[in-house]
Amino acid sequence: MQAISKIPTQSQASATILLRAVVDLCHQPDRLNKLQATLPVHRILMIFLSSNPAEFVVSPCFDLISTLLTSPSGGPFREKFESEGGTALLCQILPEIWGASIQTGGEYSLFIFPQCCADTCFRQSSRASSSRMAVLG
Repeated sequence: MQAISKIPTQSQASATILLRAVVDLCHQPDRLNKLQATLPVHRILMIFLSSNPAEFVVSPCFDLISTLLTSPSGGPFREKFESEGGTALLCQILPEIWGASIQTGGEYSLFIFPQCCADTCFRQSSRASSSRMAVLG
């Protein structure tokens, strides 16, 4: 398996900045609602997560997912995201990029995911390298 880069390439840097800016804007409820009403956010997130599982892509996506799921209008998003296989995809990706920002909660809310997804993520991360285990311990 090829190692996942933690730093975007020069060609990815602009897209990474733009993704982070959009996610930051979505912390405002009115903008989040506009985004949900205009675009199929669950599908866009699936494309981002499956096309590049690097931390610089997954972290802002995880932030947006957390924001969406904890928003008052999060119910329909959760259903669509789960029906597309979003939580299963996160369970595959999260152990690979597990770090202090996700472990401590940082900007993200791990509690928002179903217990079965969290259990799978923890099981997979227990097979990870000892450096990742130090973060979990």
